[in-house]
Order: sequence, then C-alpha cells, then structure tokens
Amino acid sequence: MSMAAARRRAHMRSGALVNWLGLAVVCMTQGACGGDEGKASGATSLDADGDGFTEADGDCDDADPLVSPASEESCDGIDNNCDGIVDEGVTASWYPDGDGDGFGSDGDPVEACSRPVGFVPGATDCNDEDSSVFPGALEVCDGIDTDCDDIPDPTSCRPLGTSDAFIHGSVEGMRLGASLASIEDWDGDGVADLAVGAPDQDAGRGAVFVFRGPIATGTRLSEDAYATLTGVGDGDATGYALAGLPDLDGDGRSELAVGTWGDDEGGNAAGALTIHAGGGDGDLSPDDFLVRYEGERPGQNVGIAVDFVGDIDQDGRPDVVVGAPGDDEAGVGAGVALLMPTATDGSTLSAADAVARIHGAVEGDFLGQVVNGPGDLGGDGVPDLLVAAPGDDVGGDDAGAFFILDGPIDSDRSTLDASTAWYGEAAGDQAGGAIGTPGDVNDDGYADLVVGAPDQDVGGNGAGLIYIVYGPTSGTSTLANADARILGRQPGDRAGNAVDATADIDGDGRHDVLVGAYIDDSAAINAGAAYLVLGPWSGTSYLTDAEGGFIGESEADVAGWAVSMAGDLDGGGVEDIVIGAPGGDAGAEEGGTVYIIASEGLVF
Repeated sequence: MSMAAARRRAHMRSGALVNWLGLAVVCMTQGACGGDEGKASGATSLDADGDGFTEADGDCDDADPLVSPASEESCDGIDNNCDGIVDEGVTASWYPDGDGDGFGSDGDPVEACSRPVGFVPGATDCNDEDSSVFPGALEVCDGIDTDCDDIPDPTSCRPLGTSDAFIHGSVEGMRLGASLASIEDWDGDGVADLAVGAPDQDAGRGAVFVFRGPIATGTRLSEDAYATLTGVGDGDATGYALAGLPDLDGDGRSELAVGTWGDDEGGNAAGALTIHAGGGDGDLSPDDFLVRYEGERPGQNVGIAVDFVGDIDQDGRPDVVVGAPGDDEAGVGAGVALLMPTATDGSTLSAADAVARIHGAVEGDFLGQVVNGPGDLGGDGVPDLLVAAPGDDVGGDDAGAFFILDGPIDSDRSTLDASTAWYGEAAGDQAGGAIGTPGDVNDDGYADLVVGAPDQDVGGNGAGLIYIVYGPTSGTSTLANADARILGRQPGDRAGNAVDATADIDGDGRHDVLVGAYIDDSAAINAGAAYLVLGPWSGTSYLTDAEGGFIGESEADVAGWAVSMAGDLDGGGVEDIVIGAPGGDAGAEEGGTVYIIASEGLVF
C-alpha cells in the first residue's frame, strides 16, 4: 500500500467515505450544508478530514488532512496543494550516466522524485563515453582532460615523444638504454658525452655505445655511435653497468667502466669489469683496456654495479667499487662489494686482488646489487662508501637496507661494521634498490642521501617510494624515520627503481632528484615514466605533484628503467635529463630508445 493510500484509509469517516466515493451529500439538518438542508451538492461544505478546508473551499482530497490548498507540495506523486499540478517545483533533475562512472552528462535530463536507473544528480562529466574520464580522476600525461578541469595534462607533463633528441636501438632485442652513464669528456673536445648500454644485444653478449656531445636535437641510431664496444661471450651482458670515470691516464680524456656480470673467464657468470681509456672511436676491442677485474668463482656476478670512489684506501691511487651480489663467501647470496685499485697498464686483476671486501651480513642479502661512491660524507677529507643490500631481512623479508662505511678502508669488513645502517620499513620493500647523492640539499652543511625502495606499498601495492635522509647520519635506524618521503603515483609503478640526484636542474643552488618508475601505466601498460622532483624536500609528497613528468610512449617501453642527469649534453649550460626505455620499438622491436631532454627548455 502506498503512503498516500495509507493516509486516506487512516482518515476515512462515514462522511469522508461518501465524498471519497464521489457520492452527493444530502444535508439532513439545518446548517449542515450552509442552509441548504435536503439539497444534494457535488461540492460539499463538510470538512471530512479536519484540515480546515472543505471540498467547496478547494480541498481536492477531503479524505487526507495533508492535502489542501494550504499544504506544501511534496515530491510524492500527489497534488498536495490542490493547484491541479502534481509535484511542481519539488522534483530533482537527473542526468544520464552513459559510461557508468557515477558522473552524468547534460544531455536529456529527467525530472523525478528519486533517482532513475542509469541517471545521477549532476552533469559534470566531460566525456560520458569514457569511464576513466570524470571530475577528480587522476590526470595523466596523455593529451586528454581526464579530470574535467579544462586542462588536458598536468603542467609538469611532457610525453617522451616530444623529447629534444632520440637514440634508437636498431637491432631487435638489444634493449638499448638499459644503462646510462655521463662521461665528462670522452673525446677531449670539452663537451660532455654519453655512454649507453644494450646488455641483451646479440644473444646477450651485450654492447656499449658512446655518443659524442653536443647532442641537442635530432634522431640517432645505435650504429651512429662515436665508439662501440661489443661483448664476446653469450650471456656476458656487457654494458649492464656503466660508470663515467675521471681521467686516469693523464691524456685529458675521461674513462669508462663497463660491467659484464655474465663473463665466464673466472667461472660461469663469475663476472668482470673493464676500464677503457677515453678517446677511442669506431669499434673498440674488448681486450683494449686500462685494467680488467675478473670474478674468482662461478656465480659471483662481478660487475653488476660499479662506481668511482676516489682514493678510499689513501694509498695515492683512486679506486672503484664493484658489486658482486652473487658472492657466497659470507653465505649463499650474501654478496660482496669489492674496492678495486685503478691501473692504466692493461693488467688483469682478480677479485682476490681487491683493496678491501665489504661482505653482506647473512645469506640472501645480495649486497653489491647497488654501490655508490658518495665522496666525503663525514667531512674528514677521506672518501666514504655506500652499499645496498636489497635482500636484507632485518626490517622483514627482503625489506632491504643500505650502509655507510667511513673511509679510509683498506681491509675487509662486513656491513655489521658500518657506521650507519638504514633498514627498510616492511617486508618486500627492497630499500636500497637505487641510491642518489644530492650533496647538501637543506643547507645545513652536511651531505644528504636519496634512497629508492621500488616495492614499497605505502602509495599502493608496489607503487614504490623514495626516501630522503638528511645528513649527518650515524648508528642504526629504520627508514620510517627518514626526513622526507616521495610516494609513487599508482600501485605497481615501482617508483625508485632508478634515481639520480647529481644535478641542479632548476638553478636554485640545490640538487634535484630524477626518479624512474618503469612500470608506470600513465600512457599505456608498462610504458613507464620518470619524474623530476625539485629539492629541497620535506614531509610526505607524491610523484603526482612532481615538477616534471616524462611519460613513456607505448606499451612495454619501460621508460625510466635507467635515468641520468647526464652532464650538459647540448651545451646549454645546465645538466640535461636522459631517460632509458629499453623496451622501445621505434628502431627495432625491443631495440630500445634513449630520450634526451634539454633542461633549459623546462618551465617550472
């Protein structure tokens, strides 16, 4: 029974019933009908429902006290105020929601008391045929006004397809751009140069390509490189790790360190690292090196990471740190970081010739997956060392950790001897998956650190997170106590798999951080992206608010796999941005692409 029917039943009286049935009323007594006794009338003066109005007064339902000329109209399908119009002025407008996203379009609205199926209260959807477009949707770099604010993209957005220069891999599956390194001056012309790795080329032999600066505009292919170094053994993965080094042989040209973690000379996948003299052009011989370091046992994976550390043992010669995460000396997969002396005489050294070894604490730490020469963090004039163990379990299974070991270092140590240890917050974070050294960002006189945890879940499952640790730092702590954090945009992005914080892009005197998020889906599934976040940093922020967003072009490009603030490649006076997308198909299927963005053209 409807509410209106219930009200009628509740207020029916004998007289009311007569009126309700539409029968004439016979006035039997003097005054009962205003002096018209005995006279039948179609409009009675009897107020059957007691609302102060009779039918003669205009009560259109004298069986319902809530219906009269004095009543307010309600949205109930009844003419409450007896003006002959039902529900006038009290219905709501409902708008069609064609794509089911909860937001309507302004076409063909209906008036009704309650929401009809397929309709919603507002007409704010700017595209009712696309359920991903609605007010408040996450704006991505795709040329579409996703959040209906009349602005197609975030102000920081720059699709990588609009980069200033491109380098495409021209061999199928070579995955150019899996590694990047800025070389201060390879050819001695005073302009920065760029080394690019393609570790999967030719059955995994791998290759490295050196491109001369200036690189300002245009498109290049891998075969256009000034110098090329090709691996010799299947699975060597030549170029998996790269590092530009200063001039070691005194000829005025910078050198290049090349990791080949799959090299078999010291045993199956024992690995190796070679340092090559600057100046070479054309096809470089793998045997033409200043010094070579070989792994000493199978599976050691020497050369999976490398960096220059300076004279950390204070013997008068600069050193490099080489990661070997497969080393088992301290436990299966405990890993080791090798401090190796540089040389320029073409000698071959074994991992056993290391100045010092830094061992992982327990099996499965995989120490050496990431290594970094941060310079002098302690202010004592001696270089220090940063090493990461993404498999460290102190904060939970594979929570990860990174460690600072103070120089000088001239003997073997363990991460248990570190002056500083920072442990991941939760299981699976893999904190230390990338490390950046931005110098003193907060102007307190101490060097600071940027640490990636690509599998951190605070921003969503696997969104990734970048921690900022302001110096000075010592002792043991959890990254929950970091001074600032930058959260990945969406679940699964793996933001922080690569970071670089070696340059001041916006010219404010403080370094900035470039963050890779190679599984970012903003443009397409796994298209990838990289984000520029200007320093200094504080509190919790999000990559959605980054000052620069560089978004991959196509599905599975994995842009942001490698990132670099790679020196002033175009001669514009500011370090430029380089982003590797080893899955790019522009030159060949999975040939890879490297994008170069001139920093002086960016607007913040």
